[in-house]
Amino acid sequence: MEFYAYSKRQFAWSDFNTTGYHRVDKEIGGDYYARLDCKRWGKHCLIAYLTLDNGEKIFVVTWPRQNYFGFKEIPIGRIIDIGFDYNPDTDEVFLYSVDYFENGSPDQINADQMFFEAMGSAEGGNTGGALS
Repeated sequence: MEFYAYSKRQFAWSDFNTTGYHRVDKEIGGDYYARLDCKRWGKHCLIAYLTLDNGEKIFVVTWPRQNYFGFKEIPIGRIIDIGFDYNPDTDEVFLYSVDYFENGSPDQINADQMFFEAMGSAEGGNTGGALS
């Protein structure tokens, strides 16, 4: 059986600490590199816990109609490219893209991890988050 995400019971038994993670807010618009820290099933949804390249910890809720934005298949610990936008009409931030390269070589994945860690430590952990 393939592992996609923790069940509610498995998540409760895990040692994953959600302290410090918050829902995406208006100020977060843009593109970021992020590490997938954990993921768990909710009621009819998948909740992904992420650490952005600027050190901010967030969680996003994804739905089956969006095919969970691919989070179902992304291994925990993998670095992804994620994009957010703000809709002033609804006053909500929404997730618009998640890029993950499933067939990346171990060397490339390791290089991505080292890049992510270096970005988080640059300038006291604040890179502004926006990708160029």
